Amino acid sequence: MPVGKLLDWSQARPNLAKVKAAGYSAAYRYVCSDTAERGLPGKRLTPTERDAILHAGLDIGLHGEDEAGAARKGYTRGLAQGKQWADYAHRILNAPRGMTIVAAIDYDTSGIYPTVVRDYLHGVTDGLDGQYRTGVYGSIYVVDAALAEKTAVHGVQTNAWSHGKVSSWAHVYQHGPSEFPGTDYNDVLRVPHGTWLQTLEGENVALTDAEILAIADAVWARGVKNDASGLIQPAGTRLVGAQSQDDLDKAVAAVAAKLTALAGTVADAATRRRQSTPWRWPGNCQRRCWPPCQWTWRNRSPTSCTSGSSHERQASAIGQHRQRPVHPGADRSDPRSSR
Repeated sequence: MPVGKLLDWSQARPNLAKVKAAGYSAAYRYVCSDTAERGLPGKRLTPTERDAILHAGLDIGLHGEDEAGAARKGYTRGLAQGKQWADYAHRILNAPRGMTIVAAIDYDTSGIYPTVVRDYLHGVTDGLDGQYRTGVYGSIYVVDAALAEKTAVHGVQTNAWSHGKVSSWAHVYQHGPSEFPGTDYNDVLRVPHGTWLQTLEGENVALTDAEILAIADAVWARGVKNDASGLIQPAGTRLVGAQSQDDLDKAVAAVAAKLTALAGTVADAATRRRQSTPWRWPGNCQRRCWPPCQWTWRNRSPTSCTSGSSHERQASAIGQHRQRPVHPGADRSDPRSSR
């Protein structure tokens, strides 16, 4: 069931106001090489006609065709034409990026989808280079196959060479001559179909790899303020710095943990050593004299220094035998704990 109708033409110049009044929504026009334009003057859409069509409230679709049998020449011819069409659409018409250019397979393929046609469409796609999308014009056999394998994204089926069949894949169906001389009448079967205004109004268009990389580079290079230093740095530098700082913090934390564990090990070892090798008082003095009992130390006598001993009286007499004050709570058997 058609959802609208449009016209296509090459050299004709219908009254656009009447076209609009007759219920047509769009005009399909051509992009082609300079050679093709010289051979058929007026075939190619010009900026002046573009403005007139849009001003009349009509949308614009683009067919790409130089000669009817171009697809028979395969990939190389498709590549060259795709480049020419993209250049003209962008540089001369300022057509919106992502709009579809419908490559014409304008001959009878005898009910098949030839490999050479597939190769030609691949060449067109490579020539358009992501600026514009590839559509296909031709018989039901060409349109169905190209759309099914996604060699093209939109299809315009001609009634010629289709044996009365209407494609279930096609977006537009071309009937033939309309009430406006030199033009063809087309049914719109489904939307969107890649026209000028549909593209501008936001039909989804996938980004190319080059565009994705350009966006990533722009984000990476964008200046970001470093709160710590107050400097404006590229986002990429800040991100790498943040990652490096994070790695550094983790490394410092790991070293600190190892040092803490080592300190604990050293402390434990010192405690065990102190407990296993208690300090011994010089000689055999039982009174813990300080300095150690001179009588006993000098003579290495086994006699204990007990109250009333001769050497104690002698030491007291000369002021050497005295008890050293001990810090409260300290181990009285260890003079190192004295203060």
